Amino acid sequence: MKKIANYLTDYICKKGIIKEEDYSIYNYGFQSGLELSFCLCICFIIAVIMGAFYEGFILWGIFLCVRSYAGGVHLKKYRYCLICSCIVYSALLKLNSWKTLNGNVSLCLCFLCTFAIVTCAGMHTNIIDKHEQNYFRSKLIKRLAIIILTSVVFYIYKCTIELSMISYSLCAIAISVIIQCINAYKIHHMRSEC
Repeated sequence: MKKIANYLTDYICKKGIIKEEDYSIYNYGFQSGLELSFCLCICFIIAVIMGAFYEGFILWGIFLCVRSYAGGVHLKKYRYCLICSCIVYSALLKLNSWKTLNGNVSLCLCFLCTFAIVTCAGMHTNIIDKHEQNYFRSKLIKRLAIIILTSVVFYIYKCTIELSMISYSLCAIAISVIIQCINAYKIHHMRSEC
């Protein structure tokens, strides 16, 4: 992915579309976009093979809307992230087809996981200032509110499979955010002991 990103960035730089000082920003953008697109393609192929394209679309939609603002576990290398993402994606689709939760359980799980995500998200970072944290938190809350509203609509209309997929998706994100929060706490605690 890095080589393709370099090629694309070199091309638009030589054409005069971007300035030399913006090279690293565009390079990062190309690389991130390519990596996300590749992962998305693999996951949709998995969803089609598993006969769960619609559920796979819901799962990706939830992850794209929430994960970028909530944070969570991040792996050091793209290939590890890709493998982990595909395994989690496949496991959640399989889990939803194997054990579709009833509406009441799904809705309760959605509320519980949303609470956990809002509570733990952003607690682990000292990289961004309070203004930026508040901005990200408000974006996260708005997106989660839309997801909860969608969940309530699915509950009312008895769309059990879709509601179950939303609850499993939020559960996976909540677990990731909680793990990241615990890891950050451990690191902070070890640094304060030194």
